[in-house]
Amino acid sequence: MDDGDLGSAIGIKLDIRNSNFIANGTGAIDFDSIRVDERAQGSITATIVNTNIIGNGGDGIELDEAGAGDVNATMNNVAINNNGAYNEKDLDDGFDIDDGDDGDLIVTLNNLQINHKP
Repeated sequence: MDDGDLGSAIGIKLDIRNSNFIANGTGAIDFDSIRVDERAQGSITATIVNTNIIGNGGDGIELDEAGAGDVNATMNNVAINNNGAYNEKDLDDGFDIDDGDDGDLIVTLNNLQINHKP
């Protein structure tokens, strides 16, 4: 694991449309359904449209910007339901977004459904 200074300034662009992420992350390696880690100067730009993220073991969506960049996320018509139950001692989130250094969190949510029913 590096301290976040070794990456590039390029950044990450994620575009997901008309997709289903269902019942992933129940194995022994990584439990998140959609996970993006950007550890340097670049930014994360994520657009998720008409998508279902349901019943995944870890975070439904994790956007983690540990460097100096921004996180700009837009979600339209997205269902994020019943995620994060794999480890009952440390439950994960439906939508986990972090910016650990300089930079902004810019999030636009339209017609978003987030539920957790035990």
